[in-house]
Amino acid sequence: SNYVPLKAFLGLTSINFSKLREKIKYLNFLSSDKDNYFSSNFGGTYFTFSNAKKIGRMREEIEIISDDDDEKCLLLTSLIYAVDKVANTVGHYDAYRRSLDSVSPIKMLMPDVYPQINYNNLVFKEDANQIIRKIECDILYLDPPYNSRQYSDSYHLLENLVDWKKPELFGIARKMDRSHIKSKYCLKNARETFEDLIINARAKHILLSYNNTKN
Repeated sequence: SNYVPLKAFLGLTSINFSKLREKIKYLNFLSSDKDNYFSSNFGGTYFTFSNAKKIGRMREEIEIISDDDDEKCLLLTSLIYAVDKVANTVGHYDAYRRSLDSVSPIKMLMPDVYPQINYNNLVFKEDANQIIRKIECDILYLDPPYNSRQYSDSYHLLENLVDWKKPELFGIARKMDRSHIKSKYCLKNARETFEDLIINARAKHILLSYNNTKN
């Protein structure tokens, strides 16, 4: 769910804007009166039932109407931002607010992308400790997790929405199995993992963002 918008904003070099605009308009006008995977799991909690039904319908249609992976990436990016705007949360999905007060209807918008400036960009979706062995750069900026809280616990819903394999969910927060996307930087062996990254880095300068929160 991070890779998709990064690819859309930084990785695409050619976009048919008129076609994309028409498809976003089509998705916004979809009817959504039937329950689906998304509304059954997230309606009435993270979203109003009407929004949850619409989100599920939009996601299904994106699978059908996308001409290629690039267009799908753009449509999913628009959906991610639209979903986050109407979510009944405090910015993440580890829990939802008891009072369902985010009631505005969901609306997808055109992503503000500039493909003409992306020709020298590469966007990866891979373990950083593996990527570091394949690349070299002038400036390496690192922003790893800094405590035991896994990012996938807080953003499972967006990951589920983008991946769209409709896994079985559990608990009050309706989370999926996240063992395949757990970060070693949140575990006891984080020091060894980080050391491996630095040792294998081929960069003139390394900039590190790291919080000193002790928990």
